[in-house]
Amino acid sequence: MLFQTVSERLIEAAIYILIVWVFIYVAYKVFNLKNKGVELGPFIVIYKTTRLAIIEKLAKKYPWAWKIAFSAGIVIGFVGMAQIFILLLQNLINFFVAPLQASPVLPLLPGITISGESLPFIIFGLAVVLLTHEISHGIAARIEGVRLKSAGLLLLAILPGAFVEPEEEDIKKVSPTSRLRIFGAGSFSNIVTALLVLLLLTNFALVIAPFFGPSNGVLVTEVVPGGPSDGILERGNIIYSINGMPTQNVQALSEILSTVQAYETIELETDEGIIQFKTGARPDDSTKGYLGVFTFNHYPSRISFLGKFFPVQLFTLFQWTFLLTLNIGLLNLLPILFLDGDRMLTEVVNYISQRYNSEIVGKVVLNGIRAFALLVLLLNIILTFLNMGLVAI
Repeated sequence: MLFQTVSERLIEAAIYILIVWVFIYVAYKVFNLKNKGVELGPFIVIYKTTRLAIIEKLAKKYPWAWKIAFSAGIVIGFVGMAQIFILLLQNLINFFVAPLQASPVLPLLPGITISGESLPFIIFGLAVVLLTHEISHGIAARIEGVRLKSAGLLLLAILPGAFVEPEEEDIKKVSPTSRLRIFGAGSFSNIVTALLVLLLLTNFALVIAPFFGPSNGVLVTEVVPGGPSDGILERGNIIYSINGMPTQNVQALSEILSTVQAYETIELETDEGIIQFKTGARPDDSTKGYLGVFTFNHYPSRISFLGKFFPVQLFTLFQWTFLLTLNIGLLNLLPILFLDGDRMLTEVVNYISQRYNSEIVGKVVLNGIRAFALLVLLLNIILTFLNMGLVAI
């Protein structure tokens, strides 16, 4: 049954992908995109530009500050490399000794591992990842005196990407430390961006305060099919109290429900009036009361056209942006070919091996680390598929 479901989703996704690429090929011909810097190949489209004014402008502003930041990025890069490697290794071990504690590790594939509902948030998050990552590489390169040939965007099948193309001869001429700054700048900017977005998440009520008042209830964002609330509550309902006790936010709701027994009749005050409600049993504790709904704090809008779901969508956007900037920034630090982490590790290994005249040993060590890192990552993906199927998010 699992493999049947997976194959159906793969076929459906393949059809959608083919349709998208037919539109891309037609648009390429109709609008003569070749003359506008667009290159098209089998399931790959690349847009290149030599207009790099924004990178040049940013690099010229406070170059000393950029250099300090990107120097810190070297340290953070190697710490992040060790951190993501250890996390993946621990997760791999969990698949064998504690499967319930293992986290899914899957590539983001629209229609396969990404649901249509999540796709807009993921596209925005990926745009933030790609722009901050590649612009930072470009700024670091210019600060170190490396010329840039071009920059651009690409789509490979269903995988979006971005790039900054430096002059390779210039890269070879700068010092190893300069190269480390350039290679580490992308992931460093992703991690810093993730921390800034985390700051927005942890102060969410303050962020939306100009447009929304303080939380005064709990918004039902989804009703679990077949759950206790199915047919009684619906998406968009607001719960103001339970048994007369105010539920001004999700935390208050959880605290009140922790005192309610399974199959107990309670009184809900909602935006639709008073509802007599019989709880179900919580999946993780059969003695505790369960509503069978997904919830979010309800922030009353100060502006009429901003609906009740706007804060939910904005929070979800911040969540995805945080997860993608942090995880992609860290994954890019893995010592695997074509990733920035491999370039950083290669610089260090080459420097050490040349200093001690042991280039052959250096290559063996470097290739061994690459192979092990790739194996750990692939095993995480394979075991996720075998244990959980294609988890749609």
